[in-house]
Amino acid sequence: MDERIEKKLYNRRVGRTPLVRAKGLEKALDMEGLYLKLEGTNPSGHKCDRRSIYTVKQAKIRKAADLTIGTIGYMARSLSVLCQMHDIDFHPFIASGYPDVEVPEGGIKVKGTLEDAVKKSMEAAKANGWYDANSQMPQSLDDLAYSSISREIHSSLGLIPACISMSVSSGSMAYGIHAGFLEISVLEDAQRMPVMIGGTSRYGNAVLASYEKGADRVEHMVIDIPSMKSPMSPLFHSGGQDGSQVLDAFRDTGGGIFGFEREQLTATRTLLRRKEGIDCDLYSIAGLNALIKARENGLIGNGPNIVVLSTGRPDTVVRRMAGSEIDTHDLALTLDSWLGRFTDPIEEIEDAVQNAFDEGFVIGAYRGDDLSGIVILSRMHFDSFFPKYHLSYIASDPRSTGRGIGTSLMDKAIELTDGDFSLHVEPDNRKAINVYRKMGMDVKYLRMHFRKPKEEA
Repeated sequence: MDERIEKKLYNRRVGRTPLVRAKGLEKALDMEGLYLKLEGTNPSGHKCDRRSIYTVKQAKIRKAADLTIGTIGYMARSLSVLCQMHDIDFHPFIASGYPDVEVPEGGIKVKGTLEDAVKKSMEAAKANGWYDANSQMPQSLDDLAYSSISREIHSSLGLIPACISMSVSSGSMAYGIHAGFLEISVLEDAQRMPVMIGGTSRYGNAVLASYEKGADRVEHMVIDIPSMKSPMSPLFHSGGQDGSQVLDAFRDTGGGIFGFEREQLTATRTLLRRKEGIDCDLYSIAGLNALIKARENGLIGNGPNIVVLSTGRPDTVVRRMAGSEIDTHDLALTLDSWLGRFTDPIEEIEDAVQNAFDEGFVIGAYRGDDLSGIVILSRMHFDSFFPKYHLSYIASDPRSTGRGIGTSLMDKAIELTDGDFSLHVEPDNRKAINVYRKMGMDVKYLRMHFRKPKEEA
């Protein structure tokens, strides 16, 4: 794919993550108005893409040729892609004490904790004149990066939710989300803020320890190296910075922070998979545990209540389909039912489907064995006058609406065609237009049809 197009597509894909109504969990938990914000649908599969975008922008402003950061792996994965796109040499220092750490090319493993990796990174930045993404990542950037989550939630619901819950490590996401809703409440002259709820590890988190102690800042704590091998380690945080604004975000809204054992998070993660077909890393589920605990303690009632899942993603497989898998007529009937008022005559749909099986691409999105989304890419026969392929149809099962399936299907379409395709969309189908714009598509022209006048009787 053209490098310029790839960069534009990646940037547009960051954020705008799905907000899903969790009806299966509502029934299981006897709770109304529960929504999940799936941050795992960001390009790298993690919320940190939002922060990485701003980090690289800051480095570009300073005309930096090299960038370094100390991390446990998530930021390294995200920044590695962005730095490559922007011709910046990336030098991550990654704490080796954490489990399943991936080290990108040019990365250096550091024995010890995240704080040890940050220290080594800062020393290298000073010695080599690199852009230091450790000391130059103030809370104002957390505000910019994560306040967008607040705006997206508000835009989707059309109101300020009753509660928002999330996993807590350093609390940077909580700070940004709180700042975002504070801005919205001021602009709308609203009289409420969402109750802020946080979930984390019962042990090894300085934010929780300081909150329970009643401290006005996040105090430093020592975390032993052997415990870093736990899947809970992304929730560990030794503190050391001020952190007062993070603590205030929970206290001032009447919320709270709760700690959990590994077994408690594992059980809730299993429930999420079973009821919603959504997966996430173990630490990411802590926000849902915290929401359940807050309800038991009477801190919140019925929603809308939002849980931000830092790595939450639908359990969906998107792949190319073969003509031998399904009858053309049956697939056309499925498309017809899913397209609703945007459908075409069944014979036209069949014609496009057959063309796609023969010369183009038919893409299916599956949840388990169930087909939940379809893309039909028909082959056009022009060398340069028109794009090589035409996206004739894209549709998903109405029961899967809002789970990011459309975005996943478009990703696959771009991958298979190298972005060389066009599509038509009804001018009043704003939802579809927004998805297409997010994927990097622009309106080039209006397509017009000649309608032959009806003969007079």
